[in-house]
Parts: sequence; C-alpha cells; structure tokens
Amino acid sequence: MTVALRINEELNGIELYFESKPEQEVLTHLKSNGFRYSGFKKCWWSKRTEKSMQVANSVTKHKITSSKTITKIKKKSKLEKIDLWDATQWHEFEVNQEQEVKEMAKEIRKHVRQRFPQCKFSVTTGGSYLHSTINITIKSSPYEKGSVYLTAIYDYCNSLLNNYRHCYSPADPYTDYAGSYNFYGHVSLDWEYKETEQTEEIKEDMTLFDSKLEEFEEAEKARKEKELQEYLKEQEIKNAEYKRQQQEEKKQIENIYSSIVVKQLNEEQQYFVIDSQFANLNKNCTLNQYKNEVIKGDFTIENVKITKEVHFNTEEALNNFSNMLLNEFDFLAETGGSFTEDNRINSMIDYYNMDDLEKRTVQWNLYGVGVYYNGELQFIVDAQGYSYARYVGLVDNAKIEKSISHKHALKEGELDELKYQADMLEDISTSVIEELNIFETWKNEDWNKYKSLFKEKLKMKSLKLKKKLSNK
Repeated sequence: MTVALRINEELNGIELYFESKPEQEVLTHLKSNGFRYSGFKKCWWSKRTEKSMQVANSVTKHKITSSKTITKIKKKSKLEKIDLWDATQWHEFEVNQEQEVKEMAKEIRKHVRQRFPQCKFSVTTGGSYLHSTINITIKSSPYEKGSVYLTAIYDYCNSLLNNYRHCYSPADPYTDYAGSYNFYGHVSLDWEYKETEQTEEIKEDMTLFDSKLEEFEEAEKARKEKELQEYLKEQEIKNAEYKRQQQEEKKQIENIYSSIVVKQLNEEQQYFVIDSQFANLNKNCTLNQYKNEVIKGDFTIENVKITKEVHFNTEEALNNFSNMLLNEFDFLAETGGSFTEDNRINSMIDYYNMDDLEKRTVQWNLYGVGVYYNGELQFIVDAQGYSYARYVGLVDNAKIEKSISHKHALKEGELDELKYQADMLEDISTSVIEELNIFETWKNEDWNKYKSLFKEKLKMKSLKLKKKLSNK
C-alpha cells in the first residue's frame, strides 16, 4: 500500500494520500489527532503543527520536515487464496457508512472481486441524492443457477451490502413510512448470467465445499439436538417446580380453611370501620404490596361496613392468606361493593339523573369482610362481588363504630314535600298538554304555547320553581 505525505505550503497544511482505504486502526489514529478527509482532493489533511507532523511521520514511518513529497511504498503482499466455503462465511467488519455512495461502491467492488476471483461482478450506483442506490449483479461464475455454491456467494453479497447500509429513521407501519437509509439496492443475477467453465481447481474447491457443508449441517443438527435436550430438561425442571408449587399452594389453602371461622353478620351485627386506608391499586397478590403503597402515601380513606368476619386461629394460616390474595376463596364470594345512605338515592337511576354538582354531594361507603386474628382486626377485603381480594384496606389508623352519621342533603319532611310538589307539577304539565291538544308537538313548535299556559297555572296554584343545591 502506498502512502504519500505532501506539505501544502500555500495552505500551511499536511496531506496524506493513500493508494487504498487505510486500516481502521490508522483511520482512528488520524481522526483522534485532528486529521479530516477531503472528498475533493481524496486525501487526509490537517493544519501543519508539530503534533500533526509527528502523526504524519508515524503513519508514513518516515521523518519529513520540508515541502518535499516523500512516498513510502509497502510491498503488496500476495493475496492468500481461500477456499469457497471459507470465502462465503460472513463475518461482520467495520466500515465507513458515512462516506459517499460511490466510495462505498468502490470498496464493495474491490472486496467481492478479491473474495471471489472466479466470479464476475458489476457494482453500480444510481438514484438521486435522497434515494441513492448500490446494486451488486453477479454476471458469471463457474456455478450453476440455484446451486448451493452460487446461493452462498449471493448470500455473502447481501450481507456485505447490508454491512454498509445505515438506517437514519426506521420504518413506521402505523404511518406507512418506509424508513430512511444512506442508500438502497439489492443483489441479483444478471438476466444474461453465464456459467463459465469449471477447472479442475474449481471442481476440487466445490468438493471441499460439499464436505465442509456436510460437516456444518451435521454440527448444526447436533447443536439443535443439544438445544432441544437442554430445553426439554429445562421444561421438565419448570414443570416439576410448578407441580411442587401447586402442591404447596394446595396445602396452604387446606391450612387456611382448617384454621378459620367465618361469621356472616346480620343487619344488627354489622358495624363500620372508619378511615380505612385503601391503596390506589388492586389485584395484588400479597398484603405487603398494599402496605408499601400506603407507606408511599398513595391511598384513599374509606368507611367500610363489615358484613362478614373471617377469624384465623393460627398465624401461619393468616400469613398464607395474606400472600394468596388473588386466589379464589368461597368465603369472599358475593361480598364487597359500594353503597350510600343518602335519602335522595333509592337506586342508581337516581344517581345517574343527578348533575355533576349534585353527584359530588353524595357520600359513598364500602361493604367489606373483616379479617381477624386473636380477636383483632388485621385488614379488610372488598371483593367487589368476586371470590378473591380485589381491594384491600389497612386498619392501623382506623376506628370501629356501630354506625356512622351522615348529613343528608334533605331532611325527611323536606323530601316528602318535594315529592308532593313534583307530582303536582307533573299533573299541571299533563293538563296543559291536554287542554292545548299538543301531545306530539309540545316539546318543539308548540313549546312557547305550552310554557305560557304552564306559567299561568303555576301562578294559580301559587307555586314557584327554584333550584337550590348543597355542596356540603
């Protein structure tokens, strides 16, 4: 390889001219010391300083201080011929993906011709600035179309092309965006592909290829068989562990059922747990997960009406249950849920008919199951009608009350009076519609007639419409 060092007196620069692309180690050395590549002059250059001269001298292995051009010629080592099998085995190597497309095509052309001297290639460039292409065409070789030899060369060329290709922006299937690359292109056989004569050397190389391919396939078969046996062994271990866990879980469940007393509370026995802490998550397997969230401060305060109690008589059984909250337990079935004692709501229809301001005045409570050990409440489960602990409330700062006082938005007498007035308004509205005979049109074109007569009848009844909301 020829390396020429030239001093540019006019620009006070140093220029290095290489016959072919330098090794990566040399490129890294030049870049790290301030040298840059000039596509115009096809050289590596830097401003002339004492340091840059030292770097240039180290590359050329020659000391120069004047403006003379020194050329150091390294003898070209004779290319060591490799057999077809080894030549087609791809090993990724570092390339400059940022250089111009024509420079990459030049490197690719040189590489394939040295790699496969028995083949004839055409490496061409084309396209536009934003859509450059590099195409490799196999024009002739001693190998038949569709043969394993030609297929191996074809695959190697594909890998080589992809090694130079760089994706600036990946494709997005949601927007039909095809992606952006430094170049596009493909490998193909020429439509006039010619099969050249097979020399004795080529035939021997093909026989060696067949032998190595057979060895490779046998090794691959052995590798896959080994991987299969390892996978089956791993699955066997996993299955054994799963069975062990299932048996252990079964024992724990049996332990839970044999160590509890379940009490269904009637209306008189039910009570409230005030200010229970419910973490803002659900369907977690262990009690500690809920405790950690509460410690973080991520929880809400709820009042819970206890409708059922589950008393554990061993700490082991309580711990088992606390770590199996997502398991199905029949003593949790059809428990939990929300309710309100607001006398404005007799069904959820009443709630849905409220406006947003009224809805915010409704106080909701929960139904739950109290979990006890040694007569002390440990935590609360709100199963929301399921058979597992969907929500869990902590009770460290809670207190137990027989009932809770709820400030109703309306007193009982006020509610009865409003119901009476609502019935009267309905009767007046019906009489207006009948009197005007506007059964089908009172809501649209006859609305003004309806409204006018409706107001007159309200005055006759001494009724006034008003709306008063409480946000307490």
